[in-house]
Amino acid sequence: MAKLWPLILTACATTKAPPPTIIASTAPSPYAITEAAMGPITGKTRGTLEGLRAALHGLEVRPIYDGGLEYHVFEGGQQLYYVIPADDGTVFNVHVTSGKFGVAKRAWRAGEPFRGAADLTACECWGDQPVCYKTGEHIAVSFKRACPGISDGDQHARAVLDGVTVQRMIWSPTPFGAAAAAGGVEGGVEGGVVGGSTGDADDPPPPEDD
Repeated sequence: MAKLWPLILTACATTKAPPPTIIASTAPSPYAITEAAMGPITGKTRGTLEGLRAALHGLEVRPIYDGGLEYHVFEGGQQLYYVIPADDGTVFNVHVTSGKFGVAKRAWRAGEPFRGAADLTACECWGDQPVCYKTGEHIAVSFKRACPGISDGDQHARAVLDGVTVQRMIWSPTPFGAAAAAGGVEGGVEGGVVGGSTGDADDPPPPEDD
């Protein structure tokens, strides 16, 4: 038996414990824009003050009236994005102004030079700036440049967008380029506010004129 002890001790010393099981997190990144979501905001998120505050834990949500009701979202005093609500209390679209957010499978980021003009299929003029997208997708890009020559449907004209600074990115629960449910208008409505809400039951009233 004494001769067996070295063998037993050697076997114990060389036996390795199995590696720990690593479970990947399935939680979405709060700074990721995908076809299905803009951070924690999805097509099921309520576009109301109460609904957004419940969904955006740790962030400040402020109702702002700028020709219509918007919800501006802040982190540590820095604005991340603003949400345009729809009349039915859902989210109409989200305008991302912070460079913290990246787009899944694309090198698009607010404040940085754009790359990927060849992927775009349509542009619309929202106010005085072009907003472009790939028809059928949920993410559009707004550029810091004038509209003329970009929103005429010419792929060669859109090629000049490579290198232009991205002003903001826009996520919509409804695919861009698809007929909108209200009125049958195409794509995203100019400025992202047509069809938006002017208030909801849990929203404060607009400020009175002085």
